[in-house]
Amino acid sequence: MERWASQTLSFAGRVELIKSVLHGMATYWLLSFKMPVSVCKELEKLFANFLWHGKLHAYSWSELCKPKKEGGVGIRRITDVNNAAGLKLFWRLNTSQSLRASWMKERYCKGYSMWEAPISGSWKFIASLRNVAVNAMAQNLNSARWI
Repeated sequence: MERWASQTLSFAGRVELIKSVLHGMATYWLLSFKMPVSVCKELEKLFANFLWHGKLHAYSWSELCKPKKEGGVGIRRITDVNNAAGLKLFWRLNTSQSLRASWMKERYCKGYSMWEAPISGSWKFIASLRNVAVNAMAQNLNSARWI
């Protein structure tokens, strides 16, 4: 990221640039591929250095990544976006009849249901989110009973 951008923009301007442009570019790739944790951490490190001009960080990155209501600036953690993108893919594979969903089910499930498919290769990331998906669905069902 260019030095002039970090020097000419205010703190709020740098936050908005991170949230809209830089985060958007990362999200584009996250919707298609699982990024390794090391890449996610490196991206967040670059974002933090850009935000603070490479100087001493006045607040921790985890504090900045909190929602505005909780005292943060509303930047989303790359690892959280990565997991959300994986859950979205998992949901689409379960509910869609698209060509991609059909191909992935045929390729990785091989006659098993999405919940019972053996874990292998590229399927590891999606399979690792099965328990998260089950917990989220159980929470939604439990909260729906009280509405």
